[in-house]
Amino acid sequence: MPGRQRKDLTGLVVGRLTVIEFAYRKKKRNYWRCQCTCGKTCIVRVDMLLSKKRPTNSCGCIKNEQIIEIGKEYRFKPTHGDAFKRLYSIYRGILDRCNNPNATGYHNYGGRGIKCEWDTYEDFRADMEESYYKHVEEYGEEDTEIDRINNDGNYCKDNCHWVTHIIQCNNTRYTIFVVMDDGTEIPISDLARELDIPVARLRKIYHRSEYDGTRKIPYDKLMGDE
Repeated sequence: MPGRQRKDLTGLVVGRLTVIEFAYRKKKRNYWRCQCTCGKTCIVRVDMLLSKKRPTNSCGCIKNEQIIEIGKEYRFKPTHGDAFKRLYSIYRGILDRCNNPNATGYHNYGGRGIKCEWDTYEDFRADMEESYYKHVEEYGEEDTEIDRINNDGNYCKDNCHWVTHIIQCNNTRYTIFVVMDDGTEIPISDLARELDIPVARLRKIYHRSEYDGTRKIPYDKLMGDE
């Protein structure tokens, strides 16, 4: 009995692929050589060409382009070799806070218009790596955090430096500073610890005062009610 005649798919267009000729038959499956619009040729199994749900529609260039676009969106280049270094993790954290609406704290960063001005990790590393390791040498890696000098400014070389965790906590938009007689400023939480006074009590005095909203209060005005 003669075998079933093979359907000629020459000229068939599927996505970016155009079938140019029959290639071979293997394990009862026909394979066709296709020309992709990107210039490459590839061999595709017949059922993958004719699939109604997920047909093969390129030589693989579509997937590569999608990976590149994702990389552009997150400004990510996987060729620097620092993927497991903490410096890189810090950079990725900056991008998440500025660009990812699902990230923890996004509303305090990207949601307020704060941006990362480093286009790539390599740019960030060139500006911040030397000062990072100097800070690490003195305070240790786990106690080295990036901080913006102006809390309303962007992440960039001129507005960022490395600080310890305690200083980072004291530099938030919500920290209240006590202005001492010599002009120095102390976070209200630090003063409370020094005087062994509940910080909640000092905050209450601050919020009742005329300085509420300024984030600063003179020492004598704060302690006058104590």
